[in-house]
Amino acid sequence: MNFCKSIVTVRTMLIFLTIGGVYNKLSDNRFITFCLKIYCVTIATILVNSHLFVFFEWAHRTKIRLLSQVVLYLANVMVGICYNSESFTSVLSEIRQIDDLIQGEKVQDEIPFSRIFLIIGFSTRTLTHITYCGGLDPACIFNILVFDLALFLSHFSRIMIFESMWHRMQIICKHFEKEMTMSRMEDGELFKQRLRNCMMIYRRLLNTIQQKNHAMKLLTFLTELTVFPMVIDILHLIFTQFGGVLNDKAPLVECLVKVTVSLAPAAFAEMANKEIDKIKLHIAKQMIYCKDQSAQDAIEDAMMFFKHHPFQYTVWRLFTVDGTLILSVVKYLTTYTLAMVQFSHILD
Repeated sequence: MNFCKSIVTVRTMLIFLTIGGVYNKLSDNRFITFCLKIYCVTIATILVNSHLFVFFEWAHRTKIRLLSQVVLYLANVMVGICYNSESFTSVLSEIRQIDDLIQGEKVQDEIPFSRIFLIIGFSTRTLTHITYCGGLDPACIFNILVFDLALFLSHFSRIMIFESMWHRMQIICKHFEKEMTMSRMEDGELFKQRLRNCMMIYRRLLNTIQQKNHAMKLLTFLTELTVFPMVIDILHLIFTQFGGVLNDKAPLVECLVKVTVSLAPAAFAEMANKEIDKIKLHIAKQMIYCKDQSAQDAIEDAMMFFKHHPFQYTVWRLFTVDGTLILSVVKYLTTYTLAMVQFSHILD
């Protein structure tokens, strides 16, 4: 595990993503940056051409999926060149600054689950690629594999950001619990000072997630918009060509990978909200111990702040990246899958 931790780092993921044509800022040197952008444009052009070749050669049933992949890939390429890949490095740096504000609590590994997703996803994506592209030219197969892996990796900037936020929210929760426990035997002014300091740390992390990062919102929107037709197209392939899930597991695995990476940020955001519920519980418990009226007013103000400033990442007021997004996607996928099973004989 330590070997994987030392090899699969944030920078390693950014390097692999850049190799696949999606630019990430790897150096402050302007010449190197310029060369990397030229390289990404060139590689992206080659990979998209290979994918378009498949688009015109393969049967109609795969064109929706291929077109969705091209749109999402080109969006990632453009965002990478124009916005330094969602300003990922700067956002992650702001999140890491939380560690300096909390004494005694540090995040030892900020992306353990992202690392696991990456290893499993890379393996399964390569296997499904071999299943689908067996009859093509070797050069085309390689280009499409690089394209697919780059598209798969493009999700990980958002996954790593939300996972890192979740881990920071965990240590903030522990910090709140520690500070609130220590303040029970103190007077009202000391309690208010501790509570104020804790709320400032929470507000710092909240400002990071609520900043207007339109590039990340655009890619989040396109990811959720394109994952649905891609998954439905794969399910259609399962029920029409393979005759059922059990006959060939590669399409089913691909479905699971696509849904997992697209909804992973929402899962981490939901877990962060669970930590916030614990924080609010720690603060509310202080009402039992605090007899000072000013301290009780401070507690009420803190609870009001949580109410009016929730931990939410909303994409242009269309949807919120949290558990509600997961439930909505699963609901629609289940509905359309059941409908497809019932009418699969008509689609043959």
